[in-house]
Amino acid sequence: MKQFILSVTKDVLITLGILFFLFVFVSYARVDDYLLKHTLAPVMEQYGLSTETVEFAYVFPLRFKARGLMLGERSFIKEIDLIISPMTFFKRDGLSLLSLKISDAILYEEDLSFFVREEDEREKKQKKLDIYSLRLENIYVSRQDHYLKVENAVLSAKLGERMFISFRNIAGHMSYFNSRFLIENGQFSQTEKKADYTLAFRGLFNEGQAFFDGRIKSGNIISSLSLENVDLTGIMPGLTGRGGVQGEIKGSLKKPFFTGKAYFEDVHLGRATVQNGQYGIRITPEKISLSQIYATTGEGTLTGNLNVSLKARMGIDGDFQFNQLDFSEISSNFPLKTKLSGNISLNGKSDRFKDFNGTVKLKQLNGLVEDEKIDHGEVVFVKDRAHFRIEKASADIGREGHISLKGDYTRKFYNFDVEMKSVSLKRIFPRKQWGGAVHFKGAVNKDETGFSFMGYSTIDDLDYMERFKAESVNFFISVDERITANIYYSGLYYNDRKVSLSGKGDIDIDRKWEVFCLKNSNIVLTKDISAAVDVTARREKGKWTAASTKNIVEIRGQKVEYGFDSLSAEKMFWDVKSFFVRHRSSRTEFSFTFDRSWENSSLGIKGLIDLAEVNELFRLVPQMKGAVLFSTEKKEKGPSEIQISSDTVELQLSDFETMSYDDFFARWQLIKNELHLKEIRFDVAGKTNRLSGDFYLGTDKNPFTLNSFDVRGDLERVHSALLVNFATPDVSVTSGFFSGPVRFWYDGRFHLDADVSLDATQLIIFGLGDAFVHNIRGEAQVRDNRIIIDTFHGEVGERGKVFFKGTINDFIYDLMFDFRARFRDTMINNLWYFSGTGEGDIRLQSIEKGYTSMTGDIVVQNGLVSGDFSEMFALRDVKEVKGMDMNVHISAANNVWLRNNFTNIEIAPDFYYKRERKTDKVFFSGSIEAVKGTVKFINVPFNITEGTVSFSNSPEVLPAIDAKAETTVFYKQRIRIELNISGDILNPNVSLSADDPTLTEADIISLLTFSRPAYDMAGEDVFAQKIGEFATDYLQQMLFSPLRRSQWIDNISVRGNFLTAEDPYLDLQIGKYIRQDLYLSYQDDVFSGDTRRFDFIYYFNKNLSLQTGAAEQEGDFKYNIDFKIRFKY
Repeated sequence: MKQFILSVTKDVLITLGILFFLFVFVSYARVDDYLLKHTLAPVMEQYGLSTETVEFAYVFPLRFKARGLMLGERSFIKEIDLIISPMTFFKRDGLSLLSLKISDAILYEEDLSFFVREEDEREKKQKKLDIYSLRLENIYVSRQDHYLKVENAVLSAKLGERMFISFRNIAGHMSYFNSRFLIENGQFSQTEKKADYTLAFRGLFNEGQAFFDGRIKSGNIISSLSLENVDLTGIMPGLTGRGGVQGEIKGSLKKPFFTGKAYFEDVHLGRATVQNGQYGIRITPEKISLSQIYATTGEGTLTGNLNVSLKARMGIDGDFQFNQLDFSEISSNFPLKTKLSGNISLNGKSDRFKDFNGTVKLKQLNGLVEDEKIDHGEVVFVKDRAHFRIEKASADIGREGHISLKGDYTRKFYNFDVEMKSVSLKRIFPRKQWGGAVHFKGAVNKDETGFSFMGYSTIDDLDYMERFKAESVNFFISVDERITANIYYSGLYYNDRKVSLSGKGDIDIDRKWEVFCLKNSNIVLTKDISAAVDVTARREKGKWTAASTKNIVEIRGQKVEYGFDSLSAEKMFWDVKSFFVRHRSSRTEFSFTFDRSWENSSLGIKGLIDLAEVNELFRLVPQMKGAVLFSTEKKEKGPSEIQISSDTVELQLSDFETMSYDDFFARWQLIKNELHLKEIRFDVAGKTNRLSGDFYLGTDKNPFTLNSFDVRGDLERVHSALLVNFATPDVSVTSGFFSGPVRFWYDGRFHLDADVSLDATQLIIFGLGDAFVHNIRGEAQVRDNRIIIDTFHGEVGERGKVFFKGTINDFIYDLMFDFRARFRDTMINNLWYFSGTGEGDIRLQSIEKGYTSMTGDIVVQNGLVSGDFSEMFALRDVKEVKGMDMNVHISAANNVWLRNNFTNIEIAPDFYYKRERKTDKVFFSGSIEAVKGTVKFINVPFNITEGTVSFSNSPEVLPAIDAKAETTVFYKQRIRIELNISGDILNPNVSLSADDPTLTEADIISLLTFSRPAYDMAGEDVFAQKIGEFATDYLQQMLFSPLRRSQWIDNISVRGNFLTAEDPYLDLQIGKYIRQDLYLSYQDDVFSGDTRRFDFIYYFNKNLSLQTGAAEQEGDFKYNIDFKIRFKY
């Protein structure tokens, strides 16, 4: 212990001695001046430190303080505190410092050149500088926009040929890329000989952890960098979240680069979300490159690569693919909701991600904009600050739409060339009321002078509120200082009713909407009616006025003039002076004033209308006659009274009836919003009908509406045609009247009540062979528009009776009807090729608007079907009944005859007569059986023994026939010949056979034609005989045709030759129904008198008959009784 104390005391005394020596040496030898001038000052000047204004202070032996040092051009050091090593006295070419402390300095990059001296400068004679301990406090190092603040650092340095620098325990902060780094325990070393720099630090960057460990060797950098949990807020506008990077920094000092990976957590850019994960990143002093970016926004995704330049104006270069992206979630200024997919590329510059300028390309766009489908979209535009140059923009919209545009856009002005094809009108005018497909080609411009627009457009299927519709609207429009347009439309509808075929006009409007002009107009209402609606109106202080106007309506080539003297309108104020309509002798004129309510309104009307002229124009009915006079009668008290009168009005609704109305008179009076119909009276066939009632007009917001009315009266006599003729074209009343009380009212819907008595009415049923029914009488009721006919009784012909009942659903809104008719002993004419008498039940009903159905059963008592088969069954010649379906069952037991040039057959029909309204074809189902009669073959009558015609229930398939007939010829003996017919009725197969088996078919034809077989005709002149037979046949047709058509004879058949034959002959057959069930026939050879025959046939029913008769042949009488039993199935 004692030894230790002695040793320490010794050392302290030696130290004190040395210090005392130094104090005395410095104090008396002026060492401070020497060191300052010969050692310290040269070294400071060598490294750019100016000593001219420096304040030096000697503090202690070999310790100096200096204040206010300038380094280079701009750098400033507030204070230096240094201690010179005694070793300096032993060095001539250098300076050794035991310690150096630099406080409160601002250093600029360009003044720190001593760290990067060129090789030739280093070879010059320099003072060496050794620093054993260097301490830095509050040192700012600035480089362009970045800075480094060293709050505390310890340094060892040796500067000279063998330079060595080592920083330890560096603490401070720095800025880079608008962010702040905190440095903790930083390390930096540099060895000149090895050209090796190392730097290591840990710190904070935007609240995240930063780590750097690097080395610079031979000018090349090898280092690692890590940033963890960095707050990204503020790096660029709209960016939030946290992230980090890990990687390596390589390259040279002048061109370093970083490669690694970046990761993000909850990162948002505006409304876009960057997907959590890792991404490739590369950073150089010039740019940042991000690869494999994956971001989401709502349901959308964005992937791609991005390069960002780090120069003063950042360059941006990127390529992305996006799917289901909503641009309104990315940019709040984007006005439309989208779900688009496609590619986008960026190439341009930006000031810190603000105000991007450059080229943007979007390709392969598809998806939805609002609710409209987009396909094959492409957009290319160049942005230069506030100016957008759209070089190309196009896309397919919806099913068939396409749009393209190009032009320029700034914040206030734009100029575009636009072309659209089949674009939904709702996309242009986003209102639910409008619909249609727009085609447009033109230019849209807005500049300092205002908005202008010019182009040609077509709108297909224009629709407004599903009420107004137009098939197509075409217009050329120009909007500049004035608005001008040339408009043409086709197919205008209101509530699905076509009100105009087409129209056109030229519109001219001043920009302030103070003058409106429509000229060169032509509205085609129907193929026969067109009108001009030219007008010029001016607005002043909100009031529109139009001066005297005249236009022409052309109706079926006749011109009707209309117009007014003046018109004024302002909101709920209307004033029309002398609105007139003139045509030939007809002229009507009215004046109308309405000022916000009906209390302040007036109406005056006067004129004369010739109904014949009106009907000639509009063809309302087949014929209309009479003159109607309009007048306004002023009253001493109260409003004026409007009166309408006519001496006689005649209306002909069809070719079968003319309705006459005499002494027509009506008057009404308008009081406030009540229109009082004081009286309507008119005479029909000497009876006066009267009606009266009240009408209530709208008030408040919509006064020009009819709220309700109620009209009542007693109809003493009115034409019956009003009940039926408007309901269906298949039935027409020709004369007659009805009478009864009636009430007609409206409460938003029209209603009719009436009790009707029908008297002396005649009508025609066209679908039933133009059946004429007369003397119809009965009762009917009308309840809320529904017509109910209890039973109408009528007569047809002399003995026929008809009973009729039915309903019409709604006389005003729904003319669907259901009528039933039952008739007895009724004559039916011209039903297909049939006329006759029968009975039956028929139902006539409407099955849909404009179409009628007829069904029922008819039993024919007697009748005649007259016509050639080629006419009755050829498809090209089928008669048409438009708009009617028919399915009527027709049957008869006998006494129905089929007659034409080849047949005279009694038939028993049992078939359905049908018409199909869709094809307007007549066809049948069922069959017709032959009872008796004759059929001609090669001009020879054959007696029918059996026969059936079968119908296929199709208009495309001809009826089939299967029949047998026989006749006899005399050649040496009586020969019976049988005729067989089968196949379709227009092209049947025919075969002949005889009871003599030796005869061939050629012999049979020869027997029928020349009365001799073929083998027995050689060398004889038989042609003269045959010509005689044909001439005889023609003569007997001319003579007996009237008899055939009479009611006295039901059947007559004649065959023979009494003109050229040596032995003239004439075979005659006559038949007549004595009663409906008893038939008598007579046959005779007129010239020879050798053969006569009488037959009686009695029909028990349609399946059983009894036939008996007597025959005389060569003076012998023979009697026979035959039973014929026929079963139908």
